Amino acid sequence: MITATAKDATETTFVALYRIVVVGIWQTLDGFLTGIWAFGVGRLAWQEGARPIALPLFVVGACGHPLSCPHHGDLPRLVETSVTAVILVYEAGVDRPQMSWGNVSLRTAWIFLAACLLFEAVSVTVLLAADVSASMNLDPHRLITTGARGADLTRLGSLLDMFGYLAAIPVVLYLGSRFHGEPGIDFFTLSGILFLVMGALAAIIFAFAVAPLIREYATSPTARDAIEPTFVALYRIAVFGIWQTLNGILAGIWAIGVGRLAWQHRARVLASVLFAIGLIYAGGAAAHISGIFPGS
Repeated sequence: MITATAKDATETTFVALYRIVVVGIWQTLDGFLTGIWAFGVGRLAWQEGARPIALPLFVVGACGHPLSCPHHGDLPRLVETSVTAVILVYEAGVDRPQMSWGNVSLRTAWIFLAACLLFEAVSVTVLLAADVSASMNLDPHRLITTGARGADLTRLGSLLDMFGYLAAIPVVLYLGSRFHGEPGIDFFTLSGILFLVMGALAAIIFAFAVAPLIREYATSPTARDAIEPTFVALYRIAVFGIWQTLNGILAGIWAIGVGRLAWQHRARVLASVLFAIGLIYAGGAAAHISGIFPGS
């Protein structure tokens, strides 16, 4: 027989996972990624005079945006699938030159790098104001006691962190196009993109699951025994599992790999910065895997 405490714990875990998958991934992260892709490619198609491609892509971008169709079930997915079919049929009968998807200009890379640094600086400031500095001590039990104010600031800071990760994607693509044709560059670029997407996913977990649990812990004393195990598990997944282990490996592969190519091309400053980033991330991941860091 399932006890009331076990049922409460199960329900808390279910709600947290639902928030991560539905609200966090499908309606927020997936929506923004779809919007960026569809509106960006649609604009290029419009400039090329490919109206039958551009207009459907604009529709996909609107339906994929989290603020436009947040509660319509599979309708946005149905629209996206239909539009994709229209595009493939249209393209099958048109002979067009192929363009590289990874071409990003230096100017664009600098703009998005500045945006990334701004988002991350504001995110850190907000999280410190929420006393999420407790999380830097690798103690989820301190973070869960920051109260309703801490929950609000944790959510805001995590969303800004997500935008920071996503804003850095053009930088990875620029370096991929800069060293196009070099051995291993495609693998390094893929590792860099996965690093940023997984970092954004961990921020999603904090914004849409961890932050609500902090609020519920403060407002529902009788449910604390059910909330705390779920909170600690999600914290360990996001912080220890993704940010400090998986992302450490992915960032290390990308930064050290691209840094080696930059060094071979005599871009010493760029190479030194990338080597430093790669060694910090890879070293942190190795420390967690070996059990040197707490919480490993």
